[in-house]
Amino acid sequence: MLLVKRSITLAMLAGLTLTALMLPSVWALDDEAQAAKEEGMRLYGIRKADLAFSYLEQAAEAGDVEAMYYLGEANRRLVMGV
Repeated sequence: MLLVKRSITLAMLAGLTLTALMLPSVWALDDEAQAAKEEGMRLYGIRKADLAFSYLEQAAEAGDVEAMYYLGEANRRLVMGV
């Protein structure tokens, strides 16, 4: 009985995972957040971390992991005076 419940649970989990992976709109940023991320990354790339902060924050709040990382790096640069 326990083995059957585990099999059903694993099958449901696999199905939900595949569904989420096949629907890119589920994990994609909206246009505004994507534009903010791109601008923040551009500013960060030209060593304007202070200007990139607000753009990266907007994308990070939308759930973008890469923007979260660079937001942390921009914050570190501001705090450390780099």
